[in-house]
Amino acid sequence: MEFKLHSMDFQISQPKSNCLFFDYCGLKFVNGTIFFDFCKVRQYSRTLLAIIILQFIFISGYSQGQETNWYFGNMAGLNFATTPPTPLTNSAMNAFEGCATISDTAGNLLFYTNGNMVWNKNHTAMPSGNALNGDGAATQTAIIVPAPQNLNKYYIFTVDTNGGARGLCYSEVDMSLNGGLGDVTVKNVQLITPVTEKLTAIKRANNIDVWVVVHGWNSDAFHVFKITPAGVNTTPITSNVGSIHGGTFTFAHGYMKASQDAQKLACAIRGGLKTELFDFDNINGTVSNPITLTATTQVYGVEFSPNSKYLYVSATSNPGTITQYDAKAGSSAAVIASATVIGTFSGLIGALQRGPDNKIYVCQFQSTSLGIIPTPDLAGTAAGFIPNGIFLGGKTSQYGLPNFLQSFFLVADFTYADTCSGGNTQFTLTLPNPNPDSVIWNFNDPSTGANDTSTLFNPIHQFSAAGTYTVELIAYQSLLTDTVRRTIQIAASPTPILGSNFSICEGNTQLLNPGTFSAGATLLWQDGSTASNYVADTTEQVIVTVTDLTGCVGKDTVDVTWIALPVPNLGANSIYCEGDTILLDASEPNATYFWQDGSTDSVYHAYSTGTYIVEVTVDGCMGTDNVDLTFDPVPVVNLGVDTTICKGIPLYLDATNPNATYIWQDGTTNSSMIIFDPGTYVVNVTIGTCSKSDTIVIDQQDQPIVDLGEDTLLCYGQPLLYDAYNYGATYEWQDGSTNVTYEPKSPGNYYVTATNQCGTDADSVEVIFEVCNCLVYIPEAFTPNSDNKNDVFNYKYNCTDFEATFDIYNRFGEHVFSAASPDEAWDGTFKGSKSPSGLYIYILSYKGYDNGHWVDTKKKGYFSLIR
Repeated sequence: MEFKLHSMDFQISQPKSNCLFFDYCGLKFVNGTIFFDFCKVRQYSRTLLAIIILQFIFISGYSQGQETNWYFGNMAGLNFATTPPTPLTNSAMNAFEGCATISDTAGNLLFYTNGNMVWNKNHTAMPSGNALNGDGAATQTAIIVPAPQNLNKYYIFTVDTNGGARGLCYSEVDMSLNGGLGDVTVKNVQLITPVTEKLTAIKRANNIDVWVVVHGWNSDAFHVFKITPAGVNTTPITSNVGSIHGGTFTFAHGYMKASQDAQKLACAIRGGLKTELFDFDNINGTVSNPITLTATTQVYGVEFSPNSKYLYVSATSNPGTITQYDAKAGSSAAVIASATVIGTFSGLIGALQRGPDNKIYVCQFQSTSLGIIPTPDLAGTAAGFIPNGIFLGGKTSQYGLPNFLQSFFLVADFTYADTCSGGNTQFTLTLPNPNPDSVIWNFNDPSTGANDTSTLFNPIHQFSAAGTYTVELIAYQSLLTDTVRRTIQIAASPTPILGSNFSICEGNTQLLNPGTFSAGATLLWQDGSTASNYVADTTEQVIVTVTDLTGCVGKDTVDVTWIALPVPNLGANSIYCEGDTILLDASEPNATYFWQDGSTDSVYHAYSTGTYIVEVTVDGCMGTDNVDLTFDPVPVVNLGVDTTICKGIPLYLDATNPNATYIWQDGTTNSSMIIFDPGTYVVNVTIGTCSKSDTIVIDQQDQPIVDLGEDTLLCYGQPLLYDAYNYGATYEWQDGSTNVTYEPKSPGNYYVTATNQCGTDADSVEVIFEVCNCLVYIPEAFTPNSDNKNDVFNYKYNCTDFEATFDIYNRFGEHVFSAASPDEAWDGTFKGSKSPSGLYIYILSYKGYDNGHWVDTKKKGYFSLIR
């Protein structure tokens, strides 16, 4: 379960079972945390625990923020969420005297009233917010009281003007209605009549109930009504004490206020030219022990200081005055004798009202400003008075300021010491009332991270920089809150800057200048010197302390280390051959390197003539060395790749280089050689001190010869592989394949071309397939003489599956016979005439089934016709 209280989050762990085994005896709020007091072991359901927690939340309804927005006078208003308050110019209300405003605990406006009309936060009248029984011409015509333990319900108590018959009434507002804008649900329930125009409300000591206090008209009676979670108790507690408020209507005028500690009650009786001060019993609601404070002019406004010690009374004469009394002075005579006029105003003064910032604001009649008592907890004129202290943005005040439940306010303050930047500023909580349950400090120094807030009563904060900071203290006491904001100035401490720790290289010094400081600042170095600079020349810790005339101190420290220079050694100047790579090594521990070409490795690979330079740096200290390297040219020798020559064709080998000498494998010393024979040939070429060799292997090759053999007759499935191999040759067969061998799979002409660097050769062969398990017999002659012996020419076969065509041609190529069936035979005639004797050509094309395949076969031959 999670709840929000005083703008803080709280979490209560919930056990896995449905029950808690503790007896609830109470709860309290300390240091931002809800604490439950448990008396004895007992089983409670989660539901009951939720009810207890909700009760606590309802209790906490009276808290900071509800007095943030003020609406009063002729369309005037102030918002106390800022320092100083911001004028509000969006009011819809014109209140000559009394009015009341309420915000939620976060400081968001809910509604306001002049006792007759109720406006919501959008400054439009609530649907049923008209015709309340208050009167804008009554001193304290209205006050708004949050209903105890009900977050949405508010009571508006109203009084009639001049002791009128409407008396004291209350209405109810439900903020859950009208889309959260609220509406009046109960209106003008009369509690008592007649009463004066005095109306205040006080939080009861149990921190749940509220006392609403009025004074009877033509009576000495205070009527105190108790507001509880059950509602408004319509039977008042009546105390008959003090003077009778009656006679002329001016005796009904004037404010009534309770002190913050709820121990005192004060009434201004305008027509009586006096103020009465009483004791108030916050437990029982009774009023007692009057003290009469007389005046020479009509009094109107009253207000207590935040610490409840001082009472302030305004006189409406022109010029208006403000008088302070010590309400806690003791005897009546001492209180009366403490009267001190702390300020005057060249006009009429009306209401006095304490603000959330613990200043008392003074209503200046028909003015565009309010006066301010800035430090009301101080005695006498030290409290101060600033006429026209806060501008109202062009709007006008009248006689009244918003009437609040005084228990919205908690009095807290603090002091602070050590305001130098970088120092530890000590904050001390001051609270004349009993100490708060908990506090929250906000230093408005976000760069300090988690240290920007504190819940200690007297914290220490180190501000991140010099400047102006608005420090906010929120104090929680008996579920009430108070917010105090003070602007403090953190002076800039001297900030000497010696820089980072550094090293001094052998033979060097370093001048340290910590900066420029305000006039009168003194410097002290670690060796006791006070000069503005310091010369470092050895390993040491240098410390400078600067003190300015304000007493703020700045200090800086730097560690200085003396370092010997590194000594790299690249070796002696040398001569090498081109192509050699020389390793130059400048390695030293923890060093960095810089070579002449900008490279930064510890080693350098040199391969060309030049001067090589390295800078070696250790801890900022640099040593250097250089070396001259000469690279003589190396002969360029390339006899080519190993190769094959054709027989009878020579190869020319050339190793020529300028200014070179040569020696070949056979001892000859020419720069070139002509090769006719295969073998291994080697040359060594020398220029000065640099030599280079090369070797080539020569092979010899003849022109290729290809022989595929004779034409071939194959049975189906009979393997046959042709091989056209010649050394160093490439091959191309009739189908474009390039293997050295070829295996025919079907009848046809096959040929191959073999090519090497010495020439080309080709051969071809015909392959005929026959059905070897199917025998076909064709005679060599026939005699068509009608003797029934060899009278026709035909073929015979022993195949089970057989298809054939049979064609006969004469010696002139004429087609004389064709048969598509073995049953057909030639009778020796052509176009109805007997063919002459002689040789004839036959072509038998047949297809037989062999080894699971159909095989096409063709037979061609000659036969004789004999007559």
